[in-house]
Amino acid sequence: MSTEFTAPLRLRRIAPPLADPVPHLACDQCGSDMTHLGDLPAVLGAAAVRVFRCYSCNIIASIGW
Repeated sequence: MSTEFTAPLRLRRIAPPLADPVPHLACDQCGSDMTHLGDLPAVLGAAAVRVFRCYSCNIIASIGW
């Protein structure tokens, strides 16, 4: 039996930098500003995504970050 102590693995959530403001997107169809709906975290190797919506055209767009 081994007497060596191993510390438990600690996971920590990596948040985007505070200096990284939410970018403003313009709708491709009407040109109006899109509303930032939220951020989806990176999961299983996929990149994190920011989701936007144009309420005028009812179009949803996302950008990776």
